Amino acid sequence: MKLIAGWKQSYRLYSVQIAAAIMLLSVIDSILRVKGIVELPAWVYTVSSVLLIVVRNVQQFFESADTSGNT
Repeated sequence: MKLIAGWKQSYRLYSVQIAAAIMLLSVIDSILRVKGIVELPAWVYTVSSVLLIVVRNVQQFFESADTSGNT
């Protein structure tokens, strides 16, 4: 059980890092677009959106497992 708890804690840390990286990517793209330098391709946002959806789904899975395990 400690292994699962440790993995969940690591996952939460990684999910925060993934979300922060995607937000940073969005900020960098906005700055570059305003300066007229370059625009990021659309697939970057598609991959980012898929990553966020996966992160949220796994996080919801952990939360539901926590609540069902405590009853």
